[in-house]
Amino acid sequence: MVDEGRPGLHFTPSEGWINDPVALVWRRDRYHLFFQAVPHSTTWTPDCSWGHATSADLTTWRDQPAALVPGDGDDGVWSGSLVADASGRGTIFYTSVRQPTLGIGRVRTAFPADEDWTTWRKGSTVIPAPPSPAVTMFRDPHVFSDVGGWGMLVGASLDETTGAVLLYRSPDLETWRYAGVAARRPAAETEPSWTGSGWECPQLRVIDGRHVLLVSVWDRDRIFHTAYSVGEWGADGFKAGPWRRLTYGSGYYAASAFDDQDGRPGLIHWIRGVGGATWTGSLSVPHLLSVAGDRLIARPHDRLTAATARVDARTGDAVETEDAVFVAFRLGEREEVEVRQRGFEPVRIARDDGFLAVRAGDRRPERVPAGSGAATALLDGPVLEVWSDAGVLAGAIGRSGSV
Repeated sequence: MVDEGRPGLHFTPSEGWINDPVALVWRRDRYHLFFQAVPHSTTWTPDCSWGHATSADLTTWRDQPAALVPGDGDDGVWSGSLVADASGRGTIFYTSVRQPTLGIGRVRTAFPADEDWTTWRKGSTVIPAPPSPAVTMFRDPHVFSDVGGWGMLVGASLDETTGAVLLYRSPDLETWRYAGVAARRPAAETEPSWTGSGWECPQLRVIDGRHVLLVSVWDRDRIFHTAYSVGEWGADGFKAGPWRRLTYGSGYYAASAFDDQDGRPGLIHWIRGVGGATWTGSLSVPHLLSVAGDRLIARPHDRLTAATARVDARTGDAVETEDAVFVAFRLGEREEVEVRQRGFEPVRIARDDGFLAVRAGDRRPERVPAGSGAATALLDGPVLEVWSDAGVLAGAIGRSGSV
């Protein structure tokens, strides 16, 4: 049963606010999840911390002490990434911000003070400022293993007109040199998908032998969706293929890539618009990723689908459930399926002109491309996720009788 309006499978804060997931790492016998948190407020404030939780199975999570908090020269501890070297030693790279110039961060490190990664100690600032005044937004370091050592991508906006990721390289995770702009795209370019004037939370992954760059689309302090390109990574950065949109609806933002315990590539998002009296924000369930041609395909992680009720819905049938449920369906044009979860608004999903129109209660429907027509929905208390082979959608579900 859903507990007091909280989802059962989606991670939510015990109190206060959460937003970006910043790292999901399998280590020894458990997953470590790190995320942006403001535990003293149900609305966002800039004095963010890094929250921490652990799980053995991706379905049940145990809160851990905050990994990093403001202070020691940080007015806020913003998004970043975590990597482990060949010895297994973890290093956090995070965005350190100071008032009043919150849009321009510095990259700072932190290191575990114990074997369980329960306590972390801040290190030095390894990148003090962006390389040029033309960089008008600078944050969210993503560190990855690269030829000859390590690479770091930092999200940026150039002259408030162009989304970009800046590239830094290091032989040892300690000393870093600027290596240029790894990828860029003006906001004026809109086909096949618009990618805004700034890029947050860059993520570079090898998926099915292809390099995929994911970015969270930002435009003049407004946040939108996750975009991606399947391309080629080399000494000079990323040679992009077509830029496409991955996420739809009002929920998803700030994607964070991970490898699961079997080494399979995955993704987890922040979901906006859900909350209760003492908490705000949810993380998505983990997704698994694959590539077909120049398209990225996401599906729910099979650890969750194996552990959770799953229903195959026929066209026009109504599915009613008391607990979280995955519903698999295939819709032809103008066909519809309805799913009801006790205590929450009904959800209707209809195929219409190549899209899946997803309506919770009487609200305006949100749309995701239908692709082949085979899709999966997850209803989990106040959170809805929908996967097709052409995109993913997330949103909030209200209580019965509410709008």
